[in-house]
Order: sequence, then structure tokens, then C-alpha cells
Amino acid sequence: MDSIRGTLNAITKLDKLPNGLNASNNYGSRILYISRKKYDFCEYKKILDQIMKREELIELFEKYSDLINMGTSDDAPGNDWIDAAEKELLVSFPADYKWFLNNYGGGDICGEEIYSIYCLPFNEAVGGDIVYQNMIANNNLESGKIVLSNTDFGEEFFFDTNDMEKVYISIGNNRQLYANDFLEYLQKRLFSYV
Repeated sequence: MDSIRGTLNAITKLDKLPNGLNASNNYGSRILYISRKKYDFCEYKKILDQIMKREELIELFEKYSDLINMGTSDDAPGNDWIDAAEKELLVSFPADYKWFLNNYGGGDICGEEIYSIYCLPFNEAVGGDIVYQNMIANNNLESGKIVLSNTDFGEEFFFDTNDMEKVYISIGNNRQLYANDFLEYLQKRLFSYV
């Protein structure tokens, strides 16, 4: 029972819970719900790993606060804006990118803006709005990518529209895997300046 309670506590920290669970469920109903379902250990491990990676990133942001400029949850675009951006780009953002938007709204690492959602009509949101950058300023969808950031050195970091979990890097025509997920991408970008 204690291991289930610990898992449930961890699950309630996620922004989107698996299989219809939500943070408002009380322990009794969540335990009853889980006892009726067959969850595999790998699913729980994945959820707990995701929570730990998010907490680790938060700690890194606090430790290196002089290198980053992140917003707060007050700057979050909200689900309507996120849904509109996904609809416009014809993709579903990964859970970790949505978590970033909901907790920070956006931000930059050493001046390298991580594209977010500006909460303005997309054709007016000049700057680092992810829709503006990928559909209006550039036609990145044509090449199958959703760009997240660019550096002064010509590096471009992006989601592949066929694999929205991983982050890739391109320099010119050279394209390769950069990070296995959005959180790893943020960590690697931060460590590139440390």
C-alpha cells in the first residue's frame, strides 16, 4: 500500500495523468482504480523518471539562474493557446514541452530563446513564437521540422514532425539527434554555456 501511495503522490505531480487519473481523485478512489487496472512496472518507472527529470531541471535552473531567463507559470499560454498552436502546426507537442510552457511560459538560456507561445495572433507574434517562427518567418513544416531555437553559430534545434519526442540539431545540411527528449535538450543547452 505504501508503494502505491508513493507512486500516486508522484503521479499527481504530472500535468497529464495516464488512463484518466487526475489530481482531484482522492487516494481511496485512485487506489481502487489502480487495483482494477493492470499497470506494468515500466509505465510507472517512465512516469517517475519523467518527474525526476523535471525536478532535476528545476534544480539546474535554480543553480544556474544567472545564465537563464525563464518566465513563470503566470506567463503560461494556457491550454487554449497550446491547442491552437498544435492545430496550426498540425502536430501534438510532447508532454515535456507542454510542461515547460505551463511552468515557465518561455524563456532563454544565455540569450538563446526557446520558442514558446506569445498569446498573440500568430501572424502578429513577431519574435520567438513557435508558430510564427515555423510558419510565417520560415516554412519549416515543409522540411518536416518544428524549430525550437537557433544559435548565432548556425545551429538549429528542432522536433521532427514524424518524431516529436526527440530533439534534433542541424548545421547546414547536417542533421543529427541532439537529445532524446525536450528536457534533455534544455539541460544540454544549459550545460553548453556552463
